[in-house]
Amino acid sequence: MNKKIAILLVLAMSASMALAGCTGSKGEETTTSATTAATQASETETSKEETKKSESSETSVTAESSEDKGGNKDNQSDPKPSADAPEEDNNKDKEPKKVKTDDDDGDVVVTDPVTQDDADDKSADNDYYSANTALGKAEVEKFCAMIRDAYIAGDWETLSKYARYPAKVNDKELKDAEAFLKYLDGKKPQADSIKAMKKETCKDMMFTGQGICLASGLIWIIDDSYLTDKEPQLQVFSMFGI
Repeated sequence: MNKKIAILLVLAMSASMALAGCTGSKGEETTTSATTAATQASETETSKEETKKSESSETSVTAESSEDKGGNKDNQSDPKPSADAPEEDNNKDKEPKKVKTDDDDGDVVVTDPVTQDDADDKSADNDYYSANTALGKAEVEKFCAMIRDAYIAGDWETLSKYARYPAKVNDKELKDAEAFLKYLDGKKPQADSIKAMKKETCKDMMFTGQGICLASGLIWIIDDSYLTDKEPQLQVFSMFGI
């Protein structure tokens, strides 16, 4: 740019000198005009250069601003997990695993494996009446429920089959099934006795060294084979409330 201005000044001065030699005073005016024109041209070039520099600077600032915004977007793309976000459930692995077994028909059955604690609990529960019989808890309670129902119904025929003789009924001692049925012929349990027996659940029943009792002692059951080589056998050895 400076070279262009210098050349313009030189040309202007040369033209002024040439005109001055030919026209005198008019040459001086022409020289002044040429100088003014050269100055204005120089200012115009300077103004253009400054405008270009300003535009270049603004472009650079804009580009840097865009890069900063782009960087902020990248930083925001991976937000930190919220403190309130639900934690991963680590208890899934604690759920009992399923195992496959074959039933009697050869079909695959999916079951939950029994833990050692469950096995111990079931073993202890099964021995609930072990002070009176070798039979398991479920078998004892099933038998007692059958005796309870026969008593409420006044089914002496059924009860005679499960009595241990001599059997005691109220204040009578009956030596065999025939005497048992003869004594109870036409008799029914008392209303209070039926009411009490209906409340008997036959679950976790009371027992002593003498046997297992239903409805607070209306019926007593014993296993005479206990602690012998004989097969376990529950029997009714006394009944009351008739």
